[in-house]
Amino acid sequence: MITKTKILLGILIIVLLIISFAFVISYIKQERGPKSIEGWVYNELREPIPGANVEISFKRERFLLFRKWESSFSKSTLTDEKGYFEFSRYYRDEKIENFPAGTYDITVSVGEISKTSEIKVEESMVLIELSLPITAVPKGFLSGYITNFALEPIKRVRIYEKIRGISTETDERGYYSFSDIEPGRVELTLSASGYEGQMFIFNILAGMRLEKNFSLPTTGKTYGGIEGIVSYNGIPLENAEVFILLNGQVVKVKSDSSGKYKIENISPGRYYRMIAVKGNYYPVSVIVDISSSIFTKKDLVFKSILEGGWIGGFITDEQGNPIDGAYFRRKMERSTSTTQSDSTGFYTTGDFQYSPWPEVLVLEISAAGYETQEEKVALSKGEYLIRNYILKKK
Repeated sequence: MITKTKILLGILIIVLLIISFAFVISYIKQERGPKSIEGWVYNELREPIPGANVEISFKRERFLLFRKWESSFSKSTLTDEKGYFEFSRYYRDEKIENFPAGTYDITVSVGEISKTSEIKVEESMVLIELSLPITAVPKGFLSGYITNFALEPIKRVRIYEKIRGISTETDERGYYSFSDIEPGRVELTLSASGYEGQMFIFNILAGMRLEKNFSLPTTGKTYGGIEGIVSYNGIPLENAEVFILLNGQVVKVKSDSSGKYKIENISPGRYYRMIAVKGNYYPVSVIVDISSSIFTKKDLVFKSILEGGWIGGFITDEQGNPIDGAYFRRKMERSTSTTQSDSTGFYTTGDFQYSPWPEVLVLEISAAGYETQEEKVALSKGEYLIRNYILKKK
């Protein structure tokens, strides 16, 4: 038996189906517009306006069974050096579709001057021509500074703008400028003696004052370096020895009369261990990060005087690679002291003391997979010893 409730439920279901069907038909029959919207922007003299800002916006309202449905979007772009602009295809729900047909607002602006027009967009539409009420296009102003990676100014850098065929050079401050530059796409080529040439592409709007700063890398294979002052209690030390494991070899340099040392031709992008020694000072050991092709500043400061003895250096394989975790043993008649090398191959005993002080020390160097080495050395109290070892594979 059909009850009143069942009849009402059936009517409700039919109404819902009609609403859904009507909505689907309305959606399917939505008119398709073009794949792109493109055109030119001119001034009143029919001259193209490069670097003009063009913005389109679309809003559609539809009513379906007493409910309002809305869809909208907006996009903007700049005109190129010929005043041309283009909006590519429309994205909806992560799918590429044609632009919807309908009436669009399109706004063109240059500086404080703007104009909004309505355009009818259809699938078969042709190019759009827009104009602004100006007789001259405002020029732009481009300037900036050019430095190296240490942010030091580079003078006499030649800056060439390819599209407009204009050029200039930096002054002693690394400063450059272009006045009255035509708005639009800019392609700058930078070149200077001792530096790698670079190209930069960007846009400048009509009437815009734009500052662009750049840094140039040095030419050839990129190398860095380390430099600094060796001192004790604020006094620079001459003839201090500085050791570094570089390209598979232990390199030694000495500080000059002003305490300055300098190590060149260091490949950037990694860490390096340095050791500084002199007289009876407690040796200094530091890790330095060489991150670019400029010289890294690193002062080496002795902080104390050796009370006993100190032994340290680098342990590597036959190819010059540092061995991490190699054992360095200092043997005595009644005791043995052990330390290990770190990832840079560096090891040290620290300031060790004995009483009575031994005439000879037995040193043993070993690592898994390598042949063990042993030697005897003499070391006086208050002295250091730099010993570097190359281990052979078993």
